[in-house]
Amino acid sequence: DDGIRVIVNGHILGHQKLGQSSGAWTLEYAVPGAVNTLVIILVDDAAVHKYVRGLGFWHDGALVEG
Repeated sequence: DDGIRVIVNGHILGHQKLGQSSGAWTLEYAVPGAVNTLVIILVDDAAVHKYVRGLGFWHDGALVEG
């Protein structure tokens, strides 16, 4: 189904269908003090040009948006 898949350091954290309210995932595979890789994959099975907007995450109590 159309949605996003969240991956940190090669580990799939979860999937959220488009149109659902905000999701949350723990970053259990992130290494504190290291360079970590966060990948968000947009799955557009319907091929109707969907986009990800308003992506943000919490880091040390501060919201980081992009």
